[in-house]
Amino acid sequence: MATRLEIVYSIKELMKDHTDDSLMPDKHILFLFDTHRARFLRQLYSNRAKALDNSAKQQLCLNMETVDRGVCGIDTGCTIRRSKKRIPDLLSLQGRSALISAGPAVVGSKKFEVLNASSVAQIMNDKYASTSVFIDDGYLYMAGYSPAEMLLKCVRIEGVFSNPNELEGFLNCCGCEGTAEACITDETTYPVPGHLLPDLSQAVLKDFLTTLQVSIARDIENDSVPSKAGQTTSRRR
Repeated sequence: MATRLEIVYSIKELMKDHTDDSLMPDKHILFLFDTHRARFLRQLYSNRAKALDNSAKQQLCLNMETVDRGVCGIDTGCTIRRSKKRIPDLLSLQGRSALISAGPAVVGSKKFEVLNASSVAQIMNDKYASTSVFIDDGYLYMAGYSPAEMLLKCVRIEGVFSNPNELEGFLNCCGCEGTAEACITDETTYPVPGHLLPDLSQAVLKDFLTTLQVSIARDIENDSVPSKAGQTTSRRR
């Protein structure tokens, strides 16, 4: 497994075989890598029978607050809790959610049921239904009747996100002041299956070569066009 710095470095090493000067800054290289990562993962997990690779998943903690029951357009008698911040975009997968799980931060605790927003109202009219979570307008919502669960200040979720770097502003630990760490840093393992790294690096390299060829073509075109001063001199002769 590799960190994002190691990924960028390895790609820049591939670029050196074609030019001494990189035309792409590190941030753009990582942007291209993430774009191809999302595309590769969507293709890889288009088959619902294929389990999501653990190496592609990330965890983050969300602070929760109680909100009005009508805020998400659901008519239900249960308590509604919502994350204080919108969560980063999950990877868009056909036929299933990239939100793997959600539940209390305590290891070993029972996880909540992950639902679509459209199916929550019907289930939550049942006072014996389990606490459920769903995403609406980028927020994570909790719905249920359990007093203990609905008083949770923090919930930990796990999923496959479209852009791993958008988790920089989130912590991977709930209620652990002083030891909490950012979900992703330059030193953490980047969430991508190791067997995809060579293909992803080659995809970014292909983008780089295309950019390089366009740049060279423009330079040649500019060199072949005479300057206005030169044109004027030629006419005077």
